[in-house]
Formats: sequence, C-alpha cells, structure tokens
Amino acid sequence: MIITKCQIDGNGIYFVLILCVIWLNTVNTLSDKPLLLLISFDGFRYDLLNASIVPNIWKFATEGVYFKGGCRPQYLTYTAPNHATIATGLLIESHGIVGNYFHDLSTNTTFDLFNLTQKKGAINDSLMGHFYNGEPIWLTNERAGYGRRSAAMYWPTGSGHWPSIPHKPTLHRSWIEYKNLSQWMNDFDGVLELFTREKDPYNFVAWYVAEPDHFLHFNGFKNGKINKMMQKLDLLVKYINDKLENNSELSKRLNIILTADHGHAEVFETILFFHFLLVFFFFFFFFPFPFFFFFFFFFFFCLI
Repeated sequence: MIITKCQIDGNGIYFVLILCVIWLNTVNTLSDKPLLLLISFDGFRYDLLNASIVPNIWKFATEGVYFKGGCRPQYLTYTAPNHATIATGLLIESHGIVGNYFHDLSTNTTFDLFNLTQKKGAINDSLMGHFYNGEPIWLTNERAGYGRRSAAMYWPTGSGHWPSIPHKPTLHRSWIEYKNLSQWMNDFDGVLELFTREKDPYNFVAWYVAEPDHFLHFNGFKNGKINKMMQKLDLLVKYINDKLENNSELSKRLNIILTADHGHAEVFETILFFHFLLVFFFFFFFFPFPFFFFFFFFFFFCLI
C-alpha cells in the first residue's frame, strides 16, 4: 500500500511516514515496567458477583481468576483498616490503622479519614506519619527502581505519610466525596491518562470506588434497590473494558486486580420475643440466684 501510494502521489510517502511516527510514539508512551491497576469496590460482597446482576463484572472475573467464596476481611471490618491491609499485606495491629475513627492517646490526635466528626482539618490530621506503619505497595513499586511511578487515587490511606521514603506516591488524591457513574468514568479517564501519558507514564495505580458500601449502609439488601447500584458499577466495568479495547497495547500489558475490602450483612433491630424467652429460661434454670439478682436491679433502674 505504501509503495502504491508513493507511485501515485509524490507526497504520499511523507504523509504515511508522519502517521507511522505518530502511531509509534503513542505505543511507546507506556512504561517499560510491569503495569498494574488495583481497583477496590468498597463493600462488594462476594455473592453479589453473578451473571444476572453484573454481567460485565462476571465476564471480567470468569475470563481471569477469582475467588468463588470471597476473601476473609480483617477485623475490624472497616474501610480504612482493610484498605491499609490490602496495600501493605499486614494485619491491623501491625500497620496501625485500627478503625475509620480512633484517638491516639500518646499524641492526643484523632484519626478521622472520612471526616465522620465533620471537623475542619480532620482528614489532613489523619495523614500524619505517626498513624502509619509498614510499606504499601505504591512505595514498594517506586523503591524497586528508576522509572517506576505510583498513584493512589482516592485510596483510603493512600495519601498518608508512610515510614518508607518517599513516604507518599508520586501522585495521590484524598477521598473527599461520594460520586456517581459519570464521575467514576471521568476518574477512569484520568487513570488511563496516567498509564498512557507521553512523559513519565505511571506503571501502578490504586483506585478506590466508594460503592456499594455507602448505598448498602442506608438501604440494605431487602428492598431490591441494590440491583440498580450494582448495575451502575457493572456499567463502569464495561466502560473500562471498552476504553482498553481502544488501546490494544495497553490492554495486552495491563494487569487489573478488582477487589473489595469487606462485605455486608443485613441486621434487623427487632428483638424476637421467642429469643428473649430462650435467654430467660436458660438463666432461670442454670443460674437462678444471679438471674433474680440481675432482674431485680434491671427492673428497679427501669422504674426510676
């Protein structure tokens, strides 16, 4: 084709060579280091992964490797501790992030990564180095050699000051708000740009999506609304796949891990009368004296 075009039009070969150079530059913008994208869907319980609710996520899982029974989260099953464990491989008591909110008596400082207290500066205070122990994967990647660059996009603890130099990844953005599907798509466009940028491309990105956790805390499983949220996450994965298909070189080289920090279980506030009777008769027959002592003070304080 090139030869034929050159014979017909003397300017043709110049045109074709320009296109070839542009195409080659586009391909070569990827880092020559191993490429990894780590995605976390907060609160994605393992049995929500099925072909009927999330066909695109199901396709993604079955074409790769996945755990049918899910993974056991760290206790306490909160977002910040489990994301620190995913990043470091350490247990909660080792990496130091023991909750979404806790107070350090030794320094009289409070860790409140999601600003549950609604105090000004709470998130920034939660990034101080004395809270963090261990080495997260984004620092391990950068310390492994020249040319490796890491980004933590909204990843809980991703902006924290970790002990190992350089303490924080090259790019880090703290979580500040819950988002919708279009915002997630925009975020992925930004992630894609990090891998494909012409100058100093990244080879590792950790990206956090705060659903379906936020939705489940307010709605639970029983009203059926969870399916709509799962469909949005499924559309996000379809968008990711479509974008990668448009970049064949990146799709061949990019490894993707899709994970979650914990699951969810429905908890009902109603106390069944039958359960109350079981407890009543158990203590009545096996611990009669402490039983009467306890109930005497229980009803006494209830009356006053």
